[in-house]
Amino acid sequence: MTNSNGHSGADSESSTHSSSTFQIRPLLIGLFASNLGDGATLFAIPWLVSSGTSNALTLSLLMLAGRAPYLFASIPVGNLADKREPAGLMLASSIFRIAVLGVLIMVSQHVGALVWVLGTAAFFIGLSDMVFDTAAEVAVVRMARPDDLARVNGHVRTIELVTGDLIGRPIGAALLKVGQTVPFLANLVLSLVSLAAVWPLRGAAAPREPVSPALAAGRSKGGFGLVARHPSLRLLALLSMVLTFFYNAMLGVQVLFVREVLRTGAFGFALLLALAAVSSVAGSQLAGRVRTRPGGGLEARLRGSLAAMALAFFLQSVARSTWTALPGYLLGGAAVAFWAVSAATARQRICPPDVVGRVSGVFRVITWGAGPLGITAGGLYASTTKHWLGAPASLWSVFMIGGIACAVMLVTCWIPISRVHANADDTQE
Repeated sequence: MTNSNGHSGADSESSTHSSSTFQIRPLLIGLFASNLGDGATLFAIPWLVSSGTSNALTLSLLMLAGRAPYLFASIPVGNLADKREPAGLMLASSIFRIAVLGVLIMVSQHVGALVWVLGTAAFFIGLSDMVFDTAAEVAVVRMARPDDLARVNGHVRTIELVTGDLIGRPIGAALLKVGQTVPFLANLVLSLVSLAAVWPLRGAAAPREPVSPALAAGRSKGGFGLVARHPSLRLLALLSMVLTFFYNAMLGVQVLFVREVLRTGAFGFALLLALAAVSSVAGSQLAGRVRTRPGGGLEARLRGSLAAMALAFFLQSVARSTWTALPGYLLGGAAVAFWAVSAATARQRICPPDVVGRVSGVFRVITWGAGPLGITAGGLYASTTKHWLGAPASLWSVFMIGGIACAVMLVTCWIPISRVHANADDTQE
């Protein structure tokens, strides 16, 4: 078809996509720089501490320090993000991180890598990272067109995977070889890059009028109240919690599974993780490019990713070598990333822009809370059942249970997922 100006509808849509990409690009650059710097730093901190102590509890608490803000501060930060201009919060987060890193570099040069200094820095860097990510999500929802959310979320998820799993940790390790404070200095420089990238976005993400009556009536409530009163958000929260629990249960026994069931070494394990990470990037990009259409697009994505996860975890459970496990790891990496992008897009399309931060905070608390519980449960199950199932079966059965859980969720939530699709479509009308 051709519009009144003589341009085809496809050309018009392409032009709109280019305009949207141009507006979002500075945000994505800022997010990449922020996450890359923090990924390298949060790898370097526990590694530095491990060179001076072998106390497992100390190292565990240090790792917890960088993640604690996501569990304990997501709700108030989400409330703040809804009430403030998100670019301002991202700028404040970057400035705060620069100050923390500057102090950390000076203290480390004068007194060395003390545990309490690094632990405190890890907490505040994790806090700044969480504030930046929360504000960035609010900015995405306010700036992107509703039908463009999946594509932008695919880019955001890709950035998280690349800066975290693919290059963040190796860069942190490489910089440590140059000097103990070099990863912190690199993060400081990247924080300046993030600051410069986000600076032009001031005022570009002003709140829009809420469009969902079901949520508009309860916007004065806290995040948990907003999620509790909306059936589709409740369902997405429940699915996210259960999936996170079982996924982390598998992660909790993964090292032993690779050693005792797959009978592979460090290289084989690293190969599986690297290929799964690449597959996750592909899944994120695919989820962002698959267009949702009236009559089943979004629900098909949610159902399809659940089915793919069930199959992937089953394939992992029956694998007995690196190469037979590879299909399950590849499919699992792509499916988990595809689900993450699709579920986030559904949640954002349901929420009016002025409550995205609060609802996002609830989902962060749910997932960050379910993760440690899942890791603990997986370890307890494997250690308890080892005596009568045997070591290999106690490990591969964790993956089998994860696959069964995904299949059960797919069947029991088949119809409710249709309502999620309908709610997301109604919100956009």
